[in-house]
Amino acid sequence: MKLGRYGWLLCLSLIAVVAIQIPRPTVHADSPLVIISELAWAGSSLSSQDEWIELRNVGSTDVDISNWSLTKDTGSESAMVTIPLETVLPSGAFFVISNYDNVESVINIEPDLVDNAVTLSNSKLLIRLYDADGLLQDTAGDGGVPPAGNNTSKSSMERDIDLLGWHDAAIAVNLDPAVSDLATPGAENSSISLPPTVSTVTPVTGIAGEQLVIEEINGDNFDIDGVVIKLVQNERELVANDVSIASSTLIDNAVFDIEITDTGVWSIEVTNPDGQSGYLGSAITISEPEPEWDLNPLVRLNELYPRPGTSSSDEFIELINLSDKTVILDGWELDDEVGSGSARFKLDGFSLPARGYLTFYKTQSKITLNDSGDEVHLFLPTGDELDIVVYESAPKAQSWAKNTSNWEWTTTPTANGNNIFTQPEIQESEIDEEEEDLQIEPRINLLPIGSVVITELYPDPLEGEQEFIELLNISSKSVSLEGVFIEDAGGKRYKFMSGTLNPDQRLVIYRDTSGIALNNTGGEEISLLNPDGTVISKLSYPDKAPISAAFIRLDNNQGTWVSVSTPGTKNPTDLIEIEREVGAWVDSTQEENSLPVTGIPGFSRLGLLFWILLVIISGYSIHERANHKNS
Repeated sequence: MKLGRYGWLLCLSLIAVVAIQIPRPTVHADSPLVIISELAWAGSSLSSQDEWIELRNVGSTDVDISNWSLTKDTGSESAMVTIPLETVLPSGAFFVISNYDNVESVINIEPDLVDNAVTLSNSKLLIRLYDADGLLQDTAGDGGVPPAGNNTSKSSMERDIDLLGWHDAAIAVNLDPAVSDLATPGAENSSISLPPTVSTVTPVTGIAGEQLVIEEINGDNFDIDGVVIKLVQNERELVANDVSIASSTLIDNAVFDIEITDTGVWSIEVTNPDGQSGYLGSAITISEPEPEWDLNPLVRLNELYPRPGTSSSDEFIELINLSDKTVILDGWELDDEVGSGSARFKLDGFSLPARGYLTFYKTQSKITLNDSGDEVHLFLPTGDELDIVVYESAPKAQSWAKNTSNWEWTTTPTANGNNIFTQPEIQESEIDEEEEDLQIEPRINLLPIGSVVITELYPDPLEGEQEFIELLNISSKSVSLEGVFIEDAGGKRYKFMSGTLNPDQRLVIYRDTSGIALNNTGGEEISLLNPDGTVISKLSYPDKAPISAAFIRLDNNQGTWVSVSTPGTKNPTDLIEIEREVGAWVDSTQEENSLPVTGIPGFSRLGLLFWILLVIISGYSIHERANHKNS
């Protein structure tokens, strides 16, 4: 590739910019590690001028420090000491530069260099060490109060073993025995122990009443000879036993006996034998044990009485137990429209006898059933929805009751008893009015509620497969699907323009046909609706859809996830369930082929706006290309 004149100029400019950004080193890349290891800035008990500086070669080779220099800075940098020629500092050796010789100083060894220019500030300490080429090798202090050392006890300022910080000298080496000063000129610095640190803990949760076994505590400076580990919550402490220390950075076992009252958030503390501690706040959460809920899946909504002919206090919701054992309802909940309407009613303290009924009146549940239409939900203690019932406008003095597989209005409410289905008497004048209405208004195709049910949803298919919704005609008559539509939780619709569904016949509607995408997360609700909006059937899942799993309807309108989809054929009776167990029997139906359908997918307003914009952009692009071609 060839670059023009401007191309080369651009490249050179970029190279120049990058070069400017590269930081210049202030120290040789291969410079030896000669450091400032100790300073007696406080003087000594003999004289405040008895000050000295110690250098040390911490590298692995000898270093020629001839013409190396030290400067001080108390507002501006000035020269202080230059090391004489032919001065070599062996590996690991010390070099002491003192203001006094060993006769006048508390130091009882001969300093390597005596220079009365050695003066160290007690309040503005900043010492720099330069090599013979003038490159900075080390610093001590930052121009403020010295980071370590003590003027009262005459303790020197020593470098930490990791070379990152400073500490007070804790012992006396190479000093006159008569003095109480603390310093180590020409010798190893004081040995100090660092406090432990705690960075992570595994696990981070526990259950009250059980042992909490800590598998890992990661950190640093753990004393391998033994530590004390505590859980701390305000004034309370729990001490671990069976502590195992793998290394100074890992504790690989600690056991706590948790009492039933020890719930909440706890911090963890590790203490070394010298009393120094490391602390990690809010490290572990202790929770109460999960109660042993009764999750019997054969409890169902059985009857609703929204609009009594007497007082609104007579509204009720009735449950039925289809199993052969009593169900303890602790943790169960009833609700009307989720997220609005009445507050959830908790069923704690109630039980439902085997094959029996339990009725909750409005005065007890505080749930108000709307005359204009409402829905009632039954929730398991796990939060999963077990059953839902929806009704439209409620006739006066009639209850909405379960009749085998369908729900119907009846003029005979039967709280705590078998449902009885009776219809209001129709007067002859009312029949005439109905016939006149039929002559005036066009006939609308309305399917009986529950005559066609949603039997299977397939939200997250394998590669090469499609999402689908499956319907089944469970009635004894053929039904027309004209005008009927499917709707998802987000309001996306697909309307049937034609089609007939025979008894026991299944219909599979794939995503390519309906345009409806089933949610993989957050749950989904699919409704089959009449042209007037009444609900024929619903099927919903509240949780995440497992990959390649189908959500099928079981008997009594309950549902479960199964590992194999069965489009166009009856759902499996030998269930291989996943996620949770909610049933053991599927209503038997005859196998039928899928019925071809015709229909039109609905569009949301946002989707329609997107397509309009796409058409405008495409038209503009074609127009521009045509102009370009003509020019």
